[in-house]
Amino acid sequence: MRVLLVSCNRERLPDPVLPIGLFLLAANLPSRHPRNIEDVLFRTDPAASVRDAVRTFRPDLVALGLRNGVSSDHAAPGDVHAGYREIAAAVRESTSAPMVIGGSAFSVFPRELMEVMDADFGLEGEAEDTFPLLVDALEAGLSTPEIPGLWFRHGDTFVGIPRGESGRGQSVAGVDLNRIAFPDLSQVDPQYFAEGACLPVQTRRGCAFQCAHCTYPSIEGRLVRCMRPERAVDAMFNAMEHAPAARHLFVVDSVFTYPRNHALAVAREMARRHFPLPWTAYANPVGFDTELAQAMAEARCVGL
Repeated sequence: MRVLLVSCNRERLPDPVLPIGLFLLAANLPSRHPRNIEDVLFRTDPAASVRDAVRTFRPDLVALGLRNGVSSDHAAPGDVHAGYREIAAAVRESTSAPMVIGGSAFSVFPRELMEVMDADFGLEGEAEDTFPLLVDALEAGLSTPEIPGLWFRHGDTFVGIPRGESGRGQSVAGVDLNRIAFPDLSQVDPQYFAEGACLPVQTRRGCAFQCAHCTYPSIEGRLVRCMRPERAVDAMFNAMEHAPAARHLFVVDSVFTYPRNHALAVAREMARRHFPLPWTAYANPVGFDTELAQAMAEARCVGL
């Protein structure tokens, strides 16, 4: 199947964020499926650019990545759903191919966004494992495949298949970060780095904390899964090589410093291999101490 992946994010505050999730999906799709990525962040007319991408690429499936559920500009909040609806309408106008939606916003608001977007399918939670299953199922002619985390139409409503025994968005096993392919960032629009974007790399997923304000458990689950330190640093070098214009790396883990032993091992591996870019990460005071702070500083960490 020919798969068009569209990054629908238009949010540029506090700075533009690369759609790493979409690049991960593309990298982990079997090679027999041709794929193309359309990123509308810097497009003057997003709907027109999506229509052009559909007509040029002629996809059999269109996947829309939805990053934000609400605007980041609290002084002048906008309706991000209006922009999503516009892109969905552009897809419907241009092709009869099925449309699947996913991304962090969808994992937090799955039913609401199925209704807003009038989508054929949605994939809740991590999708490096489930998206290829959906593509294969649609290629085989299955209309409602049994895939964990899949949302679809059922009469006048939408229903979802639980992703794991522990409930919505909290997969029991989760994606193995040591087995999935690295994202190929060579297609990233250079405008990101011209506007000061950081190079995103993820070394762990899942969060066992119970912070009332946070949506990460709905997005990644509560089971903490870490990359091997060597592979985490491999991912950093891989990202840097594919995006040589980047000048700063951001470890986008929900909390990089927990578990402490993981953060310490990654920092020491970065220092051992002389990783050249300065970097920043999210942190939590639990388990954070002088030894970890010193190791991160020696690995060129410049802020938390």
